[in-house]
Amino acid sequence: LCWVFLNEHFGLGIIAIGGAFLYLATGLVEWQHISRHTNWGVILLFAGVISLGVQMKNTGAAIWIGNAIVSQFTTLIDQFSIIPYILNIAITTLFSNIMSSSGTVAVLGPITLNMGGDPLYMGMTTAIASAFGYFSAIAAPACMIIYSSGLVKITDFLIAGWRIGIASFVTLLIIYKFYWPLVIGLTNFK
Repeated sequence: LCWVFLNEHFGLGIIAIGGAFLYLATGLVEWQHISRHTNWGVILLFAGVISLGVQMKNTGAAIWIGNAIVSQFTTLIDQFSIIPYILNIAITTLFSNIMSSSGTVAVLGPITLNMGGDPLYMGMTTAIASAFGYFSAIAAPACMIIYSSGLVKITDFLIAGWRIGIASFVTLLIIYKFYWPLVIGLTNFK
């Protein structure tokens, strides 16, 4: 009930931690059971990348990195307004293949929002492109499970992944150019 009625005031994280605390405090579950079945590495990973993203935004590092990326392509960006989106998709795809998609969004979100272009559409392309983890076994838990079976090699991910990756890249650009203008009203192509 707290998630439904109090999430505006406290946020979902505080409510979830409060619920876990109540389970422990009332004796419904023992700490050993929670500790044994919790992957603390994943929790620490998410805490680290989210705090990194927040600090990059707060210190201005995200703006600095975004401006540095954009300054390398200023001439192209002046001629073609789609270039920041292409760069965003490419960088996000690269990162989502070497770390988790949520970690990628937490780290790159503040950077891509400062790369030029409309922040809404940069955010949407970052979120969608973070799912393009087709090139490595570490990109997603499902890929790790398949790889751990021993029936699939790393090269198998690359062989199939580059085709799917290019198709996803092109599909997202088509959605950006033709679908989003109809739905949301984005029309800034040159």
